[in-house]
Amino acid sequence: MIQKPKVIIFDFDGTIADSVDVFIDIAREISGSHVRIEAEEIRSLRGLIRFGQRIGAPFWRFPLALTKVRGMVDKHIREIDPFDGMPEVIKKLHASGYQLFIVSTNSRVTIEKFLKLNGLAVYFSGVYGSRKLVTSKTKSLRRLMRREELVPAISVFIGDEFRDCEAARSVGMPWIAVTWGFSREETLRKLNPAAVAHKPSELLELLQLNK
Repeated sequence: MIQKPKVIIFDFDGTIADSVDVFIDIAREISGSHVRIEAEEIRSLRGLIRFGQRIGAPFWRFPLALTKVRGMVDKHIREIDPFDGMPEVIKKLHASGYQLFIVSTNSRVTIEKFLKLNGLAVYFSGVYGSRKLVTSKTKSLRRLMRREELVPAISVFIGDEFRDCEAARSVGMPWIAVTWGFSREETLRKLNPAAVAHKPSELLELLQLNK
């Protein structure tokens, strides 16, 4: 249980959007590799760079590959669904007076398209996606905090991997780790999150919101 916040900031891929399989397919396609890919290796755009390094892809190909990734993710956005139970959690949080935001390394245009396709756009006060191909999530979170004049002590970040932890701690904000995304639970627990959720409905309990 954590101190009840007023502002909830979500990561997108692996937290709201079940995009793991799409990213794995994209990684295989752009690399032409038959190397087994684990979900934890493909953490959005930066994870694809690490995977490219592992299979020996030349560094000069990365910018072109990442540009292609962005286009492919946007092209396949209709194939990406919210995780089961997440739309209901988002709606209940919004109805209970929480202010909701998204911070992601995915592009704002792609995220907003996903939200509209799934009837979720109305519940978010803002989407802070990546401006460039590889943008620090910490910088995006700080931009959000500055523009929206948010207070870390009454905010919480919800995400599925190391960069979410890193970004939250950089501004003194607690973070909740979710286990249904790109990272294994044992990896997340080593980062000492304020709490761990195993399914979306558990977020309501952790945020002290009665079901």
